[in-house]
Amino acid sequence: MINSKITASLDEATLELSDKAREIVTSCVYNTRTKHIVYLLNHKYDKKTITSPIGKDWSKNIKILEEQLKRKKIDKDDVTILLDNIDNNSNKIISVYLNTQKELAEKDAGEDNQSRKQKEFIRKYTGNGTLPLHESIVIVGLPSTFLRLTDGYKPQYVSEIETTNKILYPNDTIDTQNPLPYVFESIQELEHYLAIANTETFETLYDTVESIFRKYVNAEDHYITVLSADIIYSCFQDKFGITHYNVFIGDNGSGKNSALLVFKFLGYRVFYIVSASAPNYFTFLGDVEECQGSTAEDEAEDIGYDKEKKKILKSGYCSGGTVPKVDLSFGRTQDSYLTYCHKWFAMEEQPDYKTIKGVLDRAFVYNFVIGKVPHNIKDVLRNSGDPKFKQLHDELIHIRKLLFAFRMVHYNDTIPDIKLNVIHRNEELTKPLLRLFSYRNDAPKALEKIRLALSKFVLGRNESKKNSIESKLYEVVKKLQEGRDSKLLPEEKELEPYTFFNEDIFAQVKALMDGKPIPGKDQSFYSTEYGAVSHKQITGLYKSKLKAESFRQAGSGKRGLQFKKEWLDRLKLQYEVPNEIEIVTDVTDVTHSSSEEGGQNTQNNDGNYPHDEENKNTNDKNNCKKESLILPECVTNVTSVTDGDDRPEAGSIGGDYDDDKQRPNKKIIFWSRLTELARRNNNGTFKGVELQESLISTSAYADYVFLIKEAVDNREIEAVEGQYDTFRMVGSK
Repeated sequence: MINSKITASLDEATLELSDKAREIVTSCVYNTRTKHIVYLLNHKYDKKTITSPIGKDWSKNIKILEEQLKRKKIDKDDVTILLDNIDNNSNKIISVYLNTQKELAEKDAGEDNQSRKQKEFIRKYTGNGTLPLHESIVIVGLPSTFLRLTDGYKPQYVSEIETTNKILYPNDTIDTQNPLPYVFESIQELEHYLAIANTETFETLYDTVESIFRKYVNAEDHYITVLSADIIYSCFQDKFGITHYNVFIGDNGSGKNSALLVFKFLGYRVFYIVSASAPNYFTFLGDVEECQGSTAEDEAEDIGYDKEKKKILKSGYCSGGTVPKVDLSFGRTQDSYLTYCHKWFAMEEQPDYKTIKGVLDRAFVYNFVIGKVPHNIKDVLRNSGDPKFKQLHDELIHIRKLLFAFRMVHYNDTIPDIKLNVIHRNEELTKPLLRLFSYRNDAPKALEKIRLALSKFVLGRNESKKNSIESKLYEVVKKLQEGRDSKLLPEEKELEPYTFFNEDIFAQVKALMDGKPIPGKDQSFYSTEYGAVSHKQITGLYKSKLKAESFRQAGSGKRGLQFKKEWLDRLKLQYEVPNEIEIVTDVTDVTHSSSEEGGQNTQNNDGNYPHDEENKNTNDKNNCKKESLILPECVTNVTSVTDGDDRPEAGSIGGDYDDDKQRPNKKIIFWSRLTELARRNNNGTFKGVELQESLISTSAYADYVFLIKEAVDNREIEAVEGQYDTFRMVGSK
């Protein structure tokens, strides 16, 4: 467009005429498109037109023009006048000629560059968040197009998107089969669904999806709850940096395939595949933008053995995951294929745990068993016109379009972060769903169902961790230390804490795992749950997982392992986790007011200090600045915030609640646990890790680092042994 406008402005250049030339010429121009001089003569020569080409050789230009003038029978004197006039304009003509050539060359180069840009077909595009959401759709009777919405939710249609090195086209057509395209009968139907989506809530949408899921899948309630929520979540997966996988295990006829088919129809651009290879994933997810859709793979037993697929799955649960590949088609180029998207898998048997551990660690596992369902979804997908099945099919298509419209309408919504009482992988797998269903405050019932359902999955994951061989080894160390604390043998007096002889460790491990002797192998035993276990294997696991170090006792020559309490305390956080997920609500920080003597206290709603008499003697004895507030471990879940009837009465637990919102205050809980720990030691010191552990099930846990830093900055506590390791309350001796 720009180049064509420039060319049009230079089509003609008017040349100046001498006084003598004006007597015989009406006009003289240089046409840049044809590269010709054009003389329009007056009535003296019957208004004849003289044209002559212009090139780089000026003398040749003049010779050709002279021949043209003679051929038109122009008088000799007038020929001289016209030739002189052209000579007088030579500088202008040559300048225009060269500029025109340059413009044309640039235009040709631009068109050539345009033709060299890679053409790519894509399903959705946001320019990595720099552009509005563009979704590939199909409107019957019209060319494929990208749909985007204005701020007022008005649809706009874009035929292509040009980037620096690519031209992106909508990937879907009416004939696209996998994943299913979003097809609308008309622009009016699309606008109708956008209007409906504006009236929907996450609650109503969840209820609709769950009711449909139950028509085709018979499974445990918490299975249905999470899978129904995941269908909606898949439409917003690219709003989050982490996702979880769903792994279905069950015999033929157990319903796992039906669950995949429901997901294929209702989930976001679901790529439904059987025994897919790594290149299948690469081709689908591409290298332009993440979350081009979701995947649902049946017969997926090979995910534990295919190395290339394992790379995709291990990196594809969080944003930013890529797998590099070298392309030798046109020289040697390296591409990075994207791997992040929401994924479902189905298989008849779970592969060996060791081979699939990386995938299971990122997934919820569903064990399907045979059960009766109201309808077989395979009858619905190809219904042969049967009225009953056609109605069910139309229902699926309707909800599919509604989910897409809901995504378009709410894609730009801000989804605030929330805090949970679980950490690490459990938090990663559960938080996105809970964030999605809580941010609009329009789905309290669905949110509570999802929270409880996810808690059951987390409980199952925790049980698996507790039954792992690493957990058993951790338990052995705990038992050995507890036994030593109660009774110390003479030979153990020289040993430091958490230091044990090999023979004691192996005996305890064998007893805990109910190990049986293996004939001819004195250094091994057999466990029903863990198979053959050798002393060498145990030592290796202790060193790699629990960071133990070998030692040899002087004199006796006995060998053993030494553990650090710091690392054991960290492992405690991994194996001792809450059995139920709670959303920790944000609370208003309460600033501790200072008394005239410099002490800091916290008042309750009645203006009295909670536990005043109970803590008076303790505070005097330990010379602590903080009130010793012994509070119950309390985490407020979402229902206690939204359900006014369930709130405790104001002041019912002595100032532990903010007087407006009736929620536990994090600072009070933090200082309660801190002073309790410091009180146990005469010098007022406490371990940071012990304080953090005491806050695990409270609302203060998520803000531990900030609260401890604030206390240090305010000179209320001071570090004794390294930053955030051991602390002492200021004023304690």
